[in-house]
Amino acid sequence: MQETGDDKAAQNGSAFETDYTSPDIIEYRFHGFRLDVTTHSLYDPDGELRNLSMRALDTLKLLIEHRGQALSKNTLLETVWPDTFVQENNLNQVISSIRKALGDSKNSSQFIKTLIGKGYCFVADLEEIRAHKTTPATTVPVSDALQHVPPLPPHFVTETAARRRPGSATVYGAVLMLAMLGILGLGYRLKKADVDPATATAQTSENNIVNALTGGEINGIMRGSIAVLPFTNLSGDGSRAQQTFAMGLHDELINQLSQMRSLKIVSRNSVITPALQGLSLQELGAKLHVGSVITGSIMFIEDQARIKLQMLNPANGVITWAYDYDIDTGSLKDMIEANRAMAAEVAHALESDVSMVTYPEILSSPTSSFEAYRYNMAARHAYNNQNFRKTLSLSKRALALDPNYQGALYHFARSHFYLASSPLDGMTTEDHMKRSLESAERLIALAPDKYEGYVLKASVLGALKDWEGVMAEVAHLKAMNAPLWELQPLAPVLMSLGYYQLSINILQANIQVEPLNGFGRGFLMAAYEAVGSSMQARMEYDIGEELTPQWWGDVVNFFIALGRGEQFSDFDALQGTSDEVKEMLQDIYTGDRARTLSKLNAAMYGQVSSTSRYVHYAAIAALLDEHGLAVDFLKRSVRDMPIHLHWIWQPVFRETWNHPQFVTLLEDTDVLNYWQQHGLPSICDTRHEEYFICHR
Repeated sequence: MQETGDDKAAQNGSAFETDYTSPDIIEYRFHGFRLDVTTHSLYDPDGELRNLSMRALDTLKLLIEHRGQALSKNTLLETVWPDTFVQENNLNQVISSIRKALGDSKNSSQFIKTLIGKGYCFVADLEEIRAHKTTPATTVPVSDALQHVPPLPPHFVTETAARRRPGSATVYGAVLMLAMLGILGLGYRLKKADVDPATATAQTSENNIVNALTGGEINGIMRGSIAVLPFTNLSGDGSRAQQTFAMGLHDELINQLSQMRSLKIVSRNSVITPALQGLSLQELGAKLHVGSVITGSIMFIEDQARIKLQMLNPANGVITWAYDYDIDTGSLKDMIEANRAMAAEVAHALESDVSMVTYPEILSSPTSSFEAYRYNMAARHAYNNQNFRKTLSLSKRALALDPNYQGALYHFARSHFYLASSPLDGMTTEDHMKRSLESAERLIALAPDKYEGYVLKASVLGALKDWEGVMAEVAHLKAMNAPLWELQPLAPVLMSLGYYQLSINILQANIQVEPLNGFGRGFLMAAYEAVGSSMQARMEYDIGEELTPQWWGDVVNFFIALGRGEQFSDFDALQGTSDEVKEMLQDIYTGDRARTLSKLNAAMYGQVSSTSRYVHYAAIAALLDEHGLAVDFLKRSVRDMPIHLHWIWQPVFRETWNHPQFVTLLEDTDVLNYWQQHGLPSICDTRHEEYFICHR
């Protein structure tokens, strides 16, 4: 008997099953307006989508659901902003935005009436549109990539994902995001049938971390995303003191807003890049992937500074919020109060969550010493310009005045970490790392609920070859629900361990929040190339080249080009690379192999200003098939800085992996021992299984 389509559907389960319970409300209609409950959207009588925030839509829906009833302000605040600190003014702004969208007014209202002493009431005639909702009856695998994805524990969903919309299925949303990553090729894909048991164990362990560390929405413009552009100095002289004050105020506002985990703040480095010069507001919004832009100006009059801020929607240029502040430039209290007031007002203007945990941080003063504050402002500026020696000196002065100043402690620790590759006179790499680790632990003790200390500590532990300690800090960050983009400094550390799936997801999330982060994009290039996704690596390089002429991706491209067998010629773009490296490659390209080899042997016994230089020599040695020499250079590079290991997985070193001495490199850095304890990393997929690293 021939099977019918209905028979097959009955056996296999239809794609959707009908719910025969009472129909659900899917839409409210009133005076030509439509509130679509399923898509959370409001349409006017002409069918045009009205631009309302999620909070405004939630408030309107709540009022409609209680048509004819007065809802008090407290009821609305507690329902629409649960477990969140907000001011009553925030609700007033929401009601005002709803009325504006409906063409309503406070004094002549046909939709929402204000009942003195009682609250608000929706009074218009209402039509409810009902229908049966359809739900999936079976789970269909989106791709093979998800076969190894375990269910996401609800308590590991990030705060951002959980707050996407009241009543949303946070677990489903997080898993759906991972599915999309698999579809887009953003994750590192493995087929179940091709993985041996040892590798599968390690990959499952890594997947558990990947799935727990979700970053919420990472594609397109995110809710609560904002860029604070540098302030314009309207004063005539523009003295150095005024410039420092303006830069410090700009930095501090970004820093204060970053405390609010419901907001996505573009980093200072991204908003000051030359790539943004001359762009229109709409182009700025598109390039930075933000829904709001803040512009500001400062006018100095003697000891006073008048700050004018305005928030605009970059898509249409509409000003959504504006505020003026007067600050006494000689008063720390005045500056701090202005900063926290600006941050709180911005958050409320965005109708963003300011949690009860976060609000005290905004209100608190970072230090009681004005001089320490000034020193740290200068240290932050030096840090942003990668002048780590100056950062160290200035942050040290700030800490001498206030040993508990968290901002100064962070810059002090970070500058020591970066100086470890090029130690100061009289110091060693170990000295710098010791001070950086001590500072990271001090930062954790002072601020145990912030991510920075744990991320910094994990980075330092990687440089000290303490891989168990690195992953312990990653696990702690996972338990804290740290968003992926916050972990960008850990990507090269995790790449050193061969954890490419996790690294790629971190870096992808980071450049969505900080699209002009050259370091994040450059490391993403390296990660893609290491796992064989050359097309995606090229795409990231092209984007980076469009954004800025000189960036970290140029250094990465040196190794990528050599690994592809392409002739590299863009030496002028390389940062921190000696002329000797350029000469060696030119000798190879002109056929003078012996001359290059002679220079390499001389470099082996010479002194270099930075241990990263040895990695360049190693790549050239590998290009000459001198893999023993390549291993020796790599050993010298990772001897003082083990996290330089992330370079060894580049294809230029592929044949070097099978050299007999390569195993000693991994033994010396304790990576091999870590793998023996925890299983092989994700780099050991079917493309790499013929190499020794996947047979240890």
